[in-house]
Amino acid sequence: MFRDFSNAGFFVDRIFGLDNGLFYHVDFVNSGTGFEQYADPEDDPSGPNSGYVDKTTFYNCQFVNNGYGAELRASRADNLNSFTNCLFENNTEGAIYAQSNNDLQLVNSDVINNGGAPTAQGVRDVISTYFRADELGESFIASSPGCNASCRLAPEFSPRARSQNAAVPGVLQVLATKPSAKRPSEAARGIAPRAASP
Repeated sequence: MFRDFSNAGFFVDRIFGLDNGLFYHVDFVNSGTGFEQYADPEDDPSGPNSGYVDKTTFYNCQFVNNGYGAELRASRADNLNSFTNCLFENNTEGAIYAQSNNDLQLVNSDVINNGGAPTAQGVRDVISTYFRADELGESFIASSPGCNASCRLAPEFSPRARSQNAAVPGVLQVLATKPSAKRPSEAARGIAPRAASP
């Protein structure tokens, strides 16, 4: 677990690259950013400090109470990374911010009460993922990703959820409203909440 770091729980800075990585059951909690990649724009994108992240999977990880859950700012483009079975909850700036990323996937994850407009930016494929706005939510995903039919929005929390792209209603650039104070709890609706690790 990476917890209570002022800058980032895990910080990729001025390295050649992180390739074929697996973060398995790792929690990123109460930090400026849970997982942060930084590439200095002054560095040569093909040089020894390019700092790329390729073919890295975050599996069953939790990103809870951070600024950004994951912030991937690449200089030399990142390729084929994924967040699978992850929880992004209560991240004030956003769940994921990705810049210069190719084929970033968000798969079978829960994205609950995260800031950012959109909360998942730079993600190409969103597959079987649950989005819920709550107090911090403004919009979920940008218009660039493909979100398959198994993506689920929480309409009881976001009654005006709609698409700004008429070609794919209800999927792209989904807007969310703030929840009602009268909304039922997850337990009352029969949903067992995923608990953050201590």
